[in-house]
Amino acid sequence: MIDQLARHGRADIPVYAINEDRKVATRRSDLTTSPLFVAEGIFTAEIVEECRRHRAPRRRAPAH
Repeated sequence: MIDQLARHGRADIPVYAINEDRKVATRRSDLTTSPLFVAEGIFTAEIVEECRRHRAPRRRAPAH
């Protein structure tokens, strides 16, 4: 998924239902006109590592 976002700017993203412990849908993410995306949730560390591997651009959120 990160590979597709880094190369093409779009990817099909799985939607999970935690209470069902499974993927319940897929949604299209299109970042072609966006300078960044936000990763959140329990797998954020893995997403950040994947971005580093693909050298995806990254920015830090401003400290508050």
